[in-house]
Amino acid sequence: MRRIADEGIRLLDRIGQGELAGDLAEELHLDRSPAWVLAQAMAAVVGAAATAVRSQPYLTFRAVATAWITLQIVNGQWPFAPHLGITGWLLTSAGGPFVMVTQYVACGWVVARLHRENPVPLVFASAGFLTLTNAVYVMMRTLGMMRFRPSWFAVDFVAMPIVLLLPLVTIVGGLWGADFWRGGPLDRDMKVAR
Repeated sequence: MRRIADEGIRLLDRIGQGELAGDLAEELHLDRSPAWVLAQAMAAVVGAAATAVRSQPYLTFRAVATAWITLQIVNGQWPFAPHLGITGWLLTSAGGPFVMVTQYVACGWVVARLHRENPVPLVFASAGFLTLTNAVYVMMRTLGMMRFRPSWFAVDFVAMPIVLLLPLVTIVGGLWGADFWRGGPLDRDMKVAR
């Protein structure tokens, strides 16, 4: 857990929140819980991303549209093309969970690569949008299951949290696309949020 908290502090330092990163590093060394430090770091990252997103609405729209289009393409739903049923076969196979995770990682990676000037807040916005669309899907499916097939509701109840959390993998792909772990161009991220 301490390693994860260190990565959260590193992310804060790389996005221009160096003062807060230093304060949290001191708190971590003064035996503050790594979970508390990580929660503070993630709250600061989300707050800085929200500020950057509000200040650049057109760029945010472009990033969200890019993520959604990428997800549709990797799902096999090409525009104006007949649905061949490959998606259903692929997702129900043994490798289905790996395929789904890979699709969302690809979305984050594409958003980060196409928006090099400010990748992290735009990846967070894209992950939020994809989570929202999955939440609407889960709500509609739940209402349909309760009305037409109540016996299947228990099976779907187990899968619903996974469907809601799956778009958060987009953040991993976005950090990978922004070269976070290799010391890439993340230094200029969220300068607007300062």
